Amino acid sequence: MPATKRKEAKASKPTVSSEAKTNDADQKKDSKESKPKLLPIFILAVTITVGALAYSRNLDLPMNPDEARAEYEAQINNQDKYKDESKRPAAGTGSATNTDLSSIIADGGQIFTASELKQYNGEDPEKPIYLALLGQVFDVTKGKEHYAKGGGYGFFSGRDGTRAFVTGDFTEKGLIDDIKGLTYENLIGIKEWIDFYRKDYSYVGKLIGRYYDSEGKPAAILSKIKTRLTKAYRLREEAQVENLKMPGCNTRWTKEEGTVYWCENKSGAIERDWAGVPRKLFSAEGKFKRCACIRTSGPSSYGSVKNTNNGDLGFHLLREYEGCNPTSNTCKANDAQ
Repeated sequence: MPATKRKEAKASKPTVSSEAKTNDADQKKDSKESKPKLLPIFILAVTITVGALAYSRNLDLPMNPDEARAEYEAQINNQDKYKDESKRPAAGTGSATNTDLSSIIADGGQIFTASELKQYNGEDPEKPIYLALLGQVFDVTKGKEHYAKGGGYGFFSGRDGTRAFVTGDFTEKGLIDDIKGLTYENLIGIKEWIDFYRKDYSYVGKLIGRYYDSEGKPAAILSKIKTRLTKAYRLREEAQVENLKMPGCNTRWTKEEGTVYWCENKSGAIERDWAGVPRKLFSAEGKFKRCACIRTSGPSSYGSVKNTNNGDLGFHLLREYEGCNPTSNTCKANDAQ
């Protein structure tokens, strides 16, 4: 039994939730094929990192902001891998300036040990179904078609599988609460999943372990996560601003042509009144980030560029693609097979 007195959860009447609308065929897909990027909000995603000084013993996160931005773009480009399209948070749609982090540290509720939480894993139809996320326990019984044994998300039930929510690794090795090595955008994803469960399901209590002690008091790592989330949202906003100035290129690859980059009035999910030309965009450290569409007329978006009428072509972190016409809006990379 839990360390504190627990009220028996009443089984709710079956309701048709938006989750229930998920195609049955999708639920039966092997998790390796569907690999939902359960990132919230989530997700997101804007993988944004803080800097070498942010490493710590309790929370080891990538520190390169450019890698964070690259992951954000990758998350946007791969949103279609989520199973539950009607419920999951959409990557990159969360507010870049959302600093309400009150949901990260839970208050009140029952206290569970890992063995006690396991009893609510969806195998016993007479018991409610619980899962934990960052040490917070939620009742997901109303979504039992997904969280009961054999359901599309059944592997989350009865445990804290925080890491898998943002990595898509649903193996026993991946379904753990350890977030060491995750990116800042991953952290935003976790936070958005917590917000999702608080909104659509019921908060029950806390899990004793990495995030809460036997009395339900929060561990120091939760405060560190809040600090990093504050910076992650700021860096996400910076990445979004950069993407507005230099949207990503449209790309395609065929065995015959190789990779083709092109720019038009909509690319990188950004609609605009100019198309631009493809350029390689590098980080300040000289690491290639992505293909970017660069405006070729009007004043520059950057104060460091001389006041010319060539748009952002003079930005110092841009390079032309070899073998491509620098004035063309299309570039074919030399990687055909």
